[in-house]
Amino acid sequence: MIDGMTVLRTYGTEVEAEMVAAMLHAYGLEALVSTDDAGGMYPAMAQLRAIKLLVWEKDLEEAKALLEAEGGGDESGGTGGADDELS
Repeated sequence: MIDGMTVLRTYGTEVEAEMVAAMLHAYGLEALVSTDDAGGMYPAMAQLRAIKLLVWEKDLEEAKALLEAEGGGDESGGTGGADDELS
């Protein structure tokens, strides 16, 4: 866990999460994609656990607003997860 970061959304694929992270970066927000796939050696492992998009806690509300404004609500494949904490 990275202290001070929280889960913004979870995604089914790393590509989806990376695209949203890139959009947030374009708006000046730091975002990190977290997946458990044994360092890329076993990509199928990521399907067992959702791929997490992390942002700094201080940026959470702004990131949520940007996703809504860009049409990246639940239709984007994200499952919400803003209340989830990385354990």
